[in-house]
Amino acid sequence: MSLPTRVHVLPAADVPQGAHLVVDEPDSPRSVAERLRDPRAGRPPSLLIRIAELNSPDQIAVLGAQQRDRRVEIEAELRSYAGPLFANIATVAVLEVGPLDLTPGRAEAAITLHTLPFDTIDQPDDAGPPSTTTRVVPFTV
Repeated sequence: MSLPTRVHVLPAADVPQGAHLVVDEPDSPRSVAERLRDPRAGRPPSLLIRIAELNSPDQIAVLGAQQRDRRVEIEAELRSYAGPLFANIATVAVLEVGPLDLTPGRAEAAITLHTLPFDTIDQPDDAGPPSTTTRVVPFTV
């Protein structure tokens, strides 16, 4: 089943250190930074996943997210600027996935990130071949 996803881009200074994935209540009125700092289990649960640190010209998009039994599979694309930066605002991409249809217990998230480098700052569509990484993160609902 296809899952709702949202990409949040936060100032790097606002993102707390800690787990790369937290289980939280969906559609919370709290900020994403507060939810990362102090997650609250909700029914149904949603996931907040720290995906990548971004530089100003970088772009991130979710290609898809689905749930297969107790495994949540997320695929995203990061277009990453590989040239010199003269000014930069560091941010962090956080994906919100859910609400999920999970009963209490153990589950896992498989996050596949396709990173495409580009070297002309205003042409992210002219990116080189992707490198792909997949990270599997266990979690408990």
